Amino acid sequence: MLSTHKTTNIVIAALGGEGGGTLVSWIEDVAHNAGWYTQATSIAGVAQRTGATIYYIELFPGRSENQTDRAPIMSMFPAPGDIDIAISSEIAEAGRLIQRGFCSKDRTTLIASDHHIFGITEKVSLGDGRADTQQIAKVAAQQCKKLVSFDMRELAEQNNTVISATLFGALAGSKALPFSKSEYESVISAGGKMVENNIAAFSASYNKAIAPALSVENSSPLPKLKSTPEIAEAIVGPKIEPFVLPCATTKHGAQLLSRIKTDVPASCHEFLTLGVEKLLDYQDADYANLYLDHLDSIVALDSGEQDHILTNETARYLALWMSYEDTARVAQIKTRAARQEKIRQEVNADQEQIFHVTEFFAPRLEELCQPLPAGLARRIIASPLCGRLSQRLTKGRKLRTDTILSFSLLRMMAFTAKWRRSSYTYAHEHQQINAWLTRVKEFALNDSEAALAIVECASLVKGYGKTRERGSQQIDQILSLLSERTLSATQIHSLKDAALLDDQNSAFEQELAQNVSSSSF
Repeated sequence: MLSTHKTTNIVIAALGGEGGGTLVSWIEDVAHNAGWYTQATSIAGVAQRTGATIYYIELFPGRSENQTDRAPIMSMFPAPGDIDIAISSEIAEAGRLIQRGFCSKDRTTLIASDHHIFGITEKVSLGDGRADTQQIAKVAAQQCKKLVSFDMRELAEQNNTVISATLFGALAGSKALPFSKSEYESVISAGGKMVENNIAAFSASYNKAIAPALSVENSSPLPKLKSTPEIAEAIVGPKIEPFVLPCATTKHGAQLLSRIKTDVPASCHEFLTLGVEKLLDYQDADYANLYLDHLDSIVALDSGEQDHILTNETARYLALWMSYEDTARVAQIKTRAARQEKIRQEVNADQEQIFHVTEFFAPRLEELCQPLPAGLARRIIASPLCGRLSQRLTKGRKLRTDTILSFSLLRMMAFTAKWRRSSYTYAHEHQQINAWLTRVKEFALNDSEAALAIVECASLVKGYGKTRERGSQQIDQILSLLSERTLSATQIHSLKDAALLDDQNSAFEQELAQNVSSSSF
């Protein structure tokens, strides 16, 4: 039961476009209609998803038309340890609320959608910068009095609205505030916007919120497991069915699948099949056969440890590397019907609605030369005159790719994939791929751990522009060192990890120098 002598303090973390302001208005309205004092403030989040907007609400019961006492003095800012209800539109934002001290074990009801949206810090990380959402969920369960958590974004999307409606439903279902369901619904109806969708999403979330035991400390014990299969599934999870090769739909597909089935161990079928599918989409059947040719020699050297981990990891990284993003690939992806449909869904446009797509392009001279023959491209890139002349073309510009002219230009760029094998970029990438595979095979003869570490160095080659150029130079230096000296798996991992620490190359250069000096005597 809420105290009548203190405010009820609510903090909300919501991202742009999720209706955080609307959620605050609804909470204020439902409390105001019940005769409570209300006050709300907000602190805008940093742009580009480095932080959510933080809303703070204080509620106090007792307001009436004939109130003679003075209104309570309420705070403008949330204070750690003084929050009754914390609401987060995304699981990582829930972690940030906990980190800031807005959740207390003896007081706070935490309402958090358990989906995750990658933040800008996760996206720009050179390595795996993803937040550990499972760990955040565990901490969330430990750091609050009551927890309501499920995928509220999915419920909102199912009802064609935004997550504010489902967060509102979860708040009502949590019983953290002493208002009835009808009181919550009345403020949604009074808003007059998307009432049917919002009510449906609210009700679905309300029903889901009241279904489980909400008390973290007094949650019901797990049911007793009666049979051995039930016990096994509870411990190790549901049984995963083995991968089955798909049925071929074309002559080339049948030939490629036959190669995989005949020449490769069953534990490698899934990775190689996915790699072949990717390269068929990227280029053609001959290119997919080249991929399998490369892997034949790796399979022959694989000891079979950990279900042929060396072959599987090589297959994974090789498929990604061979499908490098040149101008033809970028144009191909941007002009696909599936991409247009995805954009339509993201902006919630109906099928009969017209939407416009503006793309930002800032190609370097190297990108402009990608489709050219290797020799010609090298001469152009090395020419100071060509560098000066290209400055007008390499400036950042925005193009409306939904127009006939711009779309046709992209389709022409995509068509250059037909002569990709004679291009400058193809020669450069496959020279590195061959050098990488050569080192992998050399080390696989005597040190499978080191060979696997070399395979994982392919993670340095990613993206495009300066990022791609830096990663390409780093793996060149590692491969060059490996051609001269024998390094352990630990040393190779250290070089790779150092390369992913920063985009200034300082940590990598230092690690590289240490390995050179330690091996030179």
